[in-house]
Amino acid sequence: HEIRNPLTSVRGFVQLAASQAEEMNRWKDIILSEIDRIDALLSRLLEIADHQWQRPRLVCLNDVVKKTLELMHSEAVMRGCRLKQYLPEKMIYAWLEERQIQQVLVQLIQYGMLAVENRADGFVEVMLDEQADAAILIVRDNGDVHSGDGMSMDADGVLTMDSFGQAKNDLYGFGISLIQQIVSEHGGKLSIHSLPLGGNEVVLFLPKGDGEREMQLVAPAGRDHIE
Repeated sequence: HEIRNPLTSVRGFVQLAASQAEEMNRWKDIILSEIDRIDALLSRLLEIADHQWQRPRLVCLNDVVKKTLELMHSEAVMRGCRLKQYLPEKMIYAWLEERQIQQVLVQLIQYGMLAVENRADGFVEVMLDEQADAAILIVRDNGDVHSGDGMSMDADGVLTMDSFGQAKNDLYGFGISLIQQIVSEHGGKLSIHSLPLGGNEVVLFLPKGDGEREMQLVAPAGRDHIE
């Protein structure tokens, strides 16, 4: 609050001054965008400072995706970006710290929104799938950034983390490194791919939990404990 309150005052003063002086109005958008950058960087710093490992629990990823997209709906409307979700009928479970994985999804969706901000048909879609032992989360956009834009790729044709951050015009500074850390702490993997027709696809692999079986095991244990 010691930083955000002065920023809010500065923003209000700039808007007021711009409405009263034509000379000031020329610089209003630049000043306000820099204030937004400072505020976004502050948010990232606070998240890093608050990043503490919590005990994971069995979570339904279908619900995590739904809640995250509901959370991002207003920002998507403001940016003129469509959000899409593709979820299987089957519930997919994973052992994770829900707040942190939701934070990862929020960050990746924000990257996607930045990538499509100059497109009238811009969208970001979130898909959930599974393999035998892994839950798969995919965040894909149709932004203007693609491999032909000078982004460096590794031998497997996967975008490097540094390139992804630069290509996405990373206003959030520490976003990608924090995402890597969270996914790694969950025993997962992260890959970023450049799509042939433009845009990027981020794929998260997380160890899967057997929701129905583990719930059945937990229930008898709980009754024994009560007795």
